[in-house]
Amino acid sequence: MLFRTNPLNEFYEYRELLLNLVAKEYKAKYKGTVFGFLWSLVVPLIMVGVYWFAFGYLMRAPIEDFPVYLLSGLLPWTFFSGSLMGAVSSISANASLIKKIYFPREILPISTVLFNLVHFLLSFVILFPALAIFGRPIRLELYLLLPLVLIVHLALTCGVALLVAAWNVFFRDVQHLLEVLLMAWFFMTPIIYAYDQVSGALRGPLLLLYNLNPMVGVVELYHAILYGARFPSPMSVAQSIGSAAVWLVVGLVAFKRVEPRFAEEI
Repeated sequence: MLFRTNPLNEFYEYRELLLNLVAKEYKAKYKGTVFGFLWSLVVPLIMVGVYWFAFGYLMRAPIEDFPVYLLSGLLPWTFFSGSLMGAVSSISANASLIKKIYFPREILPISTVLFNLVHFLLSFVILFPALAIFGRPIRLELYLLLPLVLIVHLALTCGVALLVAAWNVFFRDVQHLLEVLLMAWFFMTPIIYAYDQVSGALRGPLLLLYNLNPMVGVVELYHAILYGARFPSPMSVAQSIGSAAVWLVVGLVAFKRVEPRFAEEI
């Protein structure tokens, strides 16, 4: 039997370890810095400035209030990509801990995801003022959907994080390949361009292949609620939920299948 115990019960039982790992990562990342977690706000602003200058000013992207559009897609992407880059080496980097005591090994990549989740939530300090500054319509009732979108986003990120963390134990090239993959993945996600541009340019199998990117649906949900101030279609919500659920199950099953071999491989 693949799951000898309920993963949720195990997570609850080892919740203190999970929180300690998140706190440890926070201390390690910002040790010796002056601004601490404020860097999690500065970096996205710098990235938005660069992309706005390159694509909004020089290339004249046909998107109204382009910096807000960028923020509403770039911040979710930063959470996703940062989580994967942190999770990919989370097992191999904790070899001594894994060999000493038992605990659910999936806690290691998940703690990295939760650390980046805190940064993502803090980044709304940038986004909400930007909406007001650019005069974007704000509909408070739409924000009630944000927790659902966040859960879908979190489930997808956890699923992919578990996959890359497990693969990297056996193939250390994964962490290097992931950097290249994320670069391509970024440009295959409607962050610096509108989804309508893609659906207008691609047809048939190519559009289907593009839509298989699970981050397309997630980013479009954020765009609809935060940038467009409109309710996303029920179909897009359902597709994103289904995609995230599949990635989470696949990631967890794959991780659990190879977990017994971690100690001998690292």
